[in-house]
Amino acid sequence: MMDILLDRSTHDIVLNGYDLQIVNDVDLIRQRIKQRILTIQGEWFLNTDIGLPWFEEIIGKGSEEQQISALLIRQIAETEGVDVIIEFNLTLDRRVRTMRVQFRVTATGTEISEELTL
Repeated sequence: MMDILLDRSTHDIVLNGYDLQIVNDVDLIRQRIKQRILTIQGEWFLNTDIGLPWFEEIIGKGSEEQQISALLIRQIAETEGVDVIIEFNLTLDRRVRTMRVQFRVTATGTEISEELTL
């Protein structure tokens, strides 16, 4: 498996001069997990089922933490290459409207740890 490398903070395509950079193996799985979490359902016109229902079920008023966790866990678990979720932690700060997602998974025999602030 290979894909175009995206910058971990800006999500822009990484270039070396005029050449695209490629990502594979564990780094590709890490990148794909993040892509799945950040994609808004309906955003991609070729498949409107891809993504999370951010506006309907996650950032809306009264969204339950358990429901949000379940949606995120499902996206992580269904990412190609992920074997098992070892640890998952969601911290919501409704006062400043942020959430921190921390997870550890095994993918192709290697452990991946990631922390995202959304």
